[in-house]
Amino acid sequence: MTNEKLRILHVTLVIDIGGLEKIIFELGKVFVEQGVEVEVLCLRGINADYLANINNPSIPVFMMRKKGRFDIGYHYRVARFLKRKSFDVIHAHSGCFWDSALFYLFSGVKKFIYTAHGLPIVNGLKVRAEDIISGFIVDTVVAVSTEIELVMRKCLIFNDRKITTILNGVDTSVFVPLKDKEKQNLLKKYKLPQNNYRIGSIGRLAPEKNYQMLLRSFALLIGECDENIDLLLVGSGCMEKSLQRLAGDLGIEENVFFLGVQHKIYEILPLFNVFVLSSYTEGTSISLLEAQSCGVPAVVTDVGGNGFVVKDGKNGMICQVDDVFAMSACLKVLLENPELCIEYGENARLRVEEDFSLKKMATKYAQLYVG
Repeated sequence: MTNEKLRILHVTLVIDIGGLEKIIFELGKVFVEQGVEVEVLCLRGINADYLANINNPSIPVFMMRKKGRFDIGYHYRVARFLKRKSFDVIHAHSGCFWDSALFYLFSGVKKFIYTAHGLPIVNGLKVRAEDIISGFIVDTVVAVSTEIELVMRKCLIFNDRKITTILNGVDTSVFVPLKDKEKQNLLKKYKLPQNNYRIGSIGRLAPEKNYQMLLRSFALLIGECDENIDLLLVGSGCMEKSLQRLAGDLGIEENVFFLGVQHKIYEILPLFNVFVLSSYTEGTSISLLEAQSCGVPAVVTDVGGNGFVVKDGKNGMICQVDDVFAMSACLKVLLENPELCIEYGENARLRVEEDFSLKKMATKYAQLYVG
């Protein structure tokens, strides 16, 4: 960093449970500790409970919503407010590219960075045009995986030289493997069976996470094995009821634990024998990185950054989307080979320490902020 104190503003659509928000606040904390002033602007809504748990030590957060669909003075009003705050950097995140580009134009802020955390959900002509125009305004576009980088290069056809990749990182001092005694105490705390084999996943119970695949793969595994196996699903979302019904239809409801929203993820992840992502799409999954940091091997679908994090046959296993038989087979291999699980887990921890640490990610963003 430079001697002159930086003022950084992160811009996000919402603050709710998710990897994007976790990156904002974890990254923010690193820079606050270095004497940088960090604030967060939210454009639509805030989950107050989640904010209270993740925002510690406190980073100032404020929300500025549009007054209506045709609030023509909105961008100038926000930009004028930002100008009074004298920010040096606007760091916008997925969903805020166009709005943040206009804030930047009118505010006099020195630098504008945008991070794409996932693949675009909306691809209409209006959004396409806004992305192209924003590409001329932005200083740097950061993709969190090589797949997202390729997509962004197509979106910013005239400004693809501005695109770079910075992989997500996690705090390896918080997400650590636990000893057996510690695990037993936590199993009691969360009222989980003590001696069962545990497969787990963490994320929104939403369509893109494709938990139907995981439930069906788990049902096949139970049908082929005599061991006591549990599936732990951490998170909430619009598909919770339908997934519970599917578990009942598959006859596995007694083995599936819907744990809801949990804030102490660092306590739960080390309890998993295997971590699973069955998603249709991912950037570089924070939950996957946290699990690997805890020494938990993974079985993942070959989408987004999953295949870059998980090296098949080294720190986990990879299968194709919706191939329930392949996912079940991968889970069975790890279940029947505990030594392999240990080996993959150790490799996973080393990989995160070397390539996906919070410190490494923050160093790369610092170079963008002051470069």
